Amino acid sequence: MRLEGPHGARTATASSVDDLPATYAGLVHAVLVVPPPVAVADLAGPRVAPAIVPDPRADAAVVPVAEIGAPAEAAAALQGMYYVRLGVGEIANGGSGGSRGAGYRRWFGANAGDLSAVSTTTDRGSSVALAASVLHYLQPVAPASIYVGGGLAVGGTKIEIGDRQYSGAGVQVGFTLGAEVLATERWRLFVQAEAALPLYHLDDVYPASLGLTFGAGYGR
Repeated sequence: MRLEGPHGARTATASSVDDLPATYAGLVHAVLVVPPPVAVADLAGPRVAPAIVPDPRADAAVVPVAEIGAPAEAAAALQGMYYVRLGVGEIANGGSGGSRGAGYRRWFGANAGDLSAVSTTTDRGSSVALAASVLHYLQPVAPASIYVGGGLAVGGTKIEIGDRQYSGAGVQVGFTLGAEVLATERWRLFVQAEAALPLYHLDDVYPASLGLTFGAGYGR
C-alpha cells in the first residue's frame, strides 16, 4: 500500500492480511512524523563557486629583481679608477700654498689600494712625494662613504727660513681621512685630508705637512 503526507510518500507491503493494521499504522506514522532520509550528497548543500577576492598587491608596482639594490650595485661596480686632486697644503715652518696630485685606486671589497704622486708649493717651500696607501671604506657599496687609511711615501722637502735653505728626503708615514660624496658606475667625487710625518729632519726643522684636496676619478 502507498500513503502520502507532509513528509512525502511512503510505500509498504504487508506479508499477510493480519499484518495490514500494523503496516498501515506504520505508514501513517512515517508520513506524519518521520522526515524522509537525506542523501549524503544533499548534506553538503548546493555547490557554490568560491568568491574571488582581489589581491591588493596586484595593483602594486612590480620591481624587477635586477633593479633591487641598483644604486648599491652601481657604486660597487667600479673596481679601479684614475684620479686627479687639487687643493691646499701646508708645510710646517714652510707656509701654505697649493697642492695637487694624481693617482690610481683599486678596490678589494671594503678596502682599496692607492698609489699616488703629490706635490705642494708654498711661499717658502715645496714638497713632493710618491705614496702607497691602504684605505678602508665604512660603507663600500653606498653612493657616499667615509674612508680612513694610511701608508708610506718616499719624498723630499725644501724650506726657506730667512736666508737659510733646508732640504732633505726620505720616508714619510701618511694618514688619510676622506669622504666620497658621489659614487656611480664610472665616476667618483671625493674630498680628502692627509697628514704626512717624515721620518727625517732638515737639520733642526721637522717638515711635517697637511693637505686638503678635492678629487675626481674615472674608471671601470
